[in-house]
Amino acid sequence: MSNEENAKNLITINSLCSLLYFSGNESLNFLNNLLLSDLTQLDINTYHFSALCNAKGRVVASFWIKIHKNKDISMICANNMISQLKQFFTMRRFRLKISIEEKTTGLFIDDYNHCVFDSNKESNAKDATCQQFYHYMFVEDLAWIDAENTEKFIPQHINYDQINNTMSFTKGCYPGQEIIARIKYLGTIKKRMFLEHATNEESLRKKLENFDVLSPIIRHNNLSYAQVVKRI
Repeated sequence: MSNEENAKNLITINSLCSLLYFSGNESLNFLNNLLLSDLTQLDINTYHFSALCNAKGRVVASFWIKIHKNKDISMICANNMISQLKQFFTMRRFRLKISIEEKTTGLFIDDYNHCVFDSNKESNAKDATCQQFYHYMFVEDLAWIDAENTEKFIPQHINYDQINNTMSFTKGCYPGQEIIARIKYLGTIKKRMFLEHATNEESLRKKLENFDVLSPIIRHNNLSYAQVVKRI
């Protein structure tokens, strides 16, 4: 694929997302004790979808994480959550030799290869609109948790247990792990995320009155869409 053709499949998401960078020998173990994913099982130099929960098992934020060869970690998260996340991780760092900083770099969605990535190289990619960003999330069946819906949903209700490498039930404890594991092994999952659509926004909004709304409404191919969580 030529550079021109490749650029058509790329959109930049810097208007919506930022990058947190964790450096230091203890970064991997530190984040592995806090996030849903088992970071020791993830491929390096590739972004994986993951999330952070509170003690009640509700998702505080979702993001993409990439483990570098030197065990440093990049985290692409929502702009409206970066200050809260940086504060959360900094307060729990204690005496660990870890540096946590925001980094300025290009952040991209690649529709052709179905992935996100960062790059300092110049690009002709266009800035993503909210519609384009959420269309990508809908196609990938991913629930984006930011300041608009933080701490409202448990991971299983938004299908994180159905995404490869996003949730681990075998690694050690992390915030909310006891509640999340109890639902898996002792309870039943009574709610799931679904993509609802209608011919127009007004009709869709009427449908949404019966459900927990997870995402904004977007318009694509003459239909209006939104993610909802409802009983199954």
